[in-house]
Amino acid sequence: MGQEGEAMSVKLKVVYYPIKDSEKDQSKRYVKCSLGYDLGGYNNLTGETCERGYVACIAPVAIRDGIETYVLFSGCKNLLVPCKRRSAKKEAEARKLFEEKHKELVLLLYKNSPDKDNIDFEHPED
Repeated sequence: MGQEGEAMSVKLKVVYYPIKDSEKDQSKRYVKCSLGYDLGGYNNLTGETCERGYVACIAPVAIRDGIETYVLFSGCKNLLVPCKRRSAKKEAEARKLFEEKHKELVLLLYKNSPDKDNIDFEHPED
């Protein structure tokens, strides 16, 4: 058990890629790509044990009036660098892998989506 108030994961970097032509109902849709450190452990929703380490998370989100919304189970998580403890060396390795692979993960998640060709990789937002 962690101490009270201890975070289950730590976000290190977040990038939003806009989806063109998505301003329906005054909401702007994005693909959210984040790099984080996950403490791992048992997942009550899936019944699986997750490995500890640096992960890339990709999920579609909508932002309206400054509020971010998403649909449960609509994204993916990929372990980039497994490790027992956070370290500057492993974090640097994870940041490099994230820069190399996150666009590939987005395209994999959206391979059958009509939005695949509307993702604006040229104008990311932080």
